Amino acid sequence: MEDKEGFGKEVGTIINYFDKVQVAVVQMTGTLKKGDRVRIKGENTGTDFEMTIDGMQIEHQDIEEAKNGDDIGMKVDKKVKRNDKIYLI
Repeated sequence: MEDKEGFGKEVGTIINYFDKVQVAVVQMTGTLKKGDRVRIKGENTGTDFEMTIDGMQIEHQDIEEAKNGDDIGMKVDKKVKRNDKIYLI
């Protein structure tokens, strides 16, 4: 689904964030692969940046691809907040 500003396909929602290690927990609603370029944007939080996915984990195990329904951990370049959205660019 394209978001209203045309960022790309929404693939996940931030459900938690660990500030000390800069890791976001993401509930996936689409598919994301290591190396993909994404935009993370918060409707009401002011979050808005782009980054490349360097790595993802499920239960502390490295994965190459995350699918709809997965809850993953991934390192992020900046602080994010709960309910921020991830769009595949």
